[in-house]
Amino acid sequence: MSDEMDNDGASNNEDELFDEEANAVLIEELKKAVDLEPRDYESRMKLIAALRRSGELEALRDQRECISKLYTMPPQFWMLWIE
Repeated sequence: MSDEMDNDGASNNEDELFDEEANAVLIEELKKAVDLEPRDYESRMKLIAALRRSGELEALRDQRECISKLYTMPPQFWMLWIE
């Protein structure tokens, strides 16, 4: 039984590492997309979500400030910011 738990723990760690790596790749792709097209609302919102998942707070803050200059953001957006 403890072997099963060890295997599950190792599997969960591998999944977390894969998710972090996949998120890092996604962040880089989305950064390139918004650099090429700064007014791409969908890509910028996806980038904000990915940065939030990764915990990159400074980059997250920068992206939120940037999008708020380009668009009027709904109250829900601001509520997530202050959380």
